[in-house]
Amino acid sequence: DREHDMSISVPESIHKRVHKMYSKLYLWPVLHGLGPKVSSKDLEPFRKLLDKQMNIIADALINVSQDKSGGSIYWVNDYTAISLVDKLRNHDKNSTIIYSFRTPFGADGVVPRIYQKDNHLMRGLFSADLITFHRVVDMQNFIEYSSSNFGSHLLGIKRSGKHRAYITLRSKHVVELFVIPEGNKRNYRKSLISSGE
Repeated sequence: DREHDMSISVPESIHKRVHKMYSKLYLWPVLHGLGPKVSSKDLEPFRKLLDKQMNIIADALINVSQDKSGGSIYWVNDYTAISLVDKLRNHDKNSTIIYSFRTPFGADGVVPRIYQKDNHLMRGLFSADLITFHRVVDMQNFIEYSSSNFGSHLLGIKRSGKHRAYITLRSKHVVELFVIPEGNKRNYRKSLISSGE
């Protein structure tokens, strides 16, 4: 419903720098199973800008949701906003939060090589209620990555068929993982399904 659309103003000086350096030279290749194109040290100032950008967006969304009655539903639908999930949960404990990977999560047999300093971005996704993936291999890679890096935070992982799994945290919060091809091109979605991935 376009009548209820809202725009959030992030200073261009922040958005452009974060997008070019952190998103395109780091997160994009890493999530596609490639190596980062920038060092962890060089990313340090952009981590701070990313945090500032996500705070601006989270504050705006929370302010709007507090004006509505009933529980809020947030759908975070872009890899550039991974850290938004945890920020929304910190402000709104009773909301429903969905995060959709519109990128791969690694490649076949390749788990993303995320810098140690950025592991908190992935750990923050455990604040979601549902995480969706393009392909089965993406969900499998996420489970492997989570087990390797955050095993002490997990109580268990239960698979339910090929396309669904549940991660239970020690806090008893349950995160559902679900494979559902997304994208603007219908043939692309169909190719993901027919490939058996």
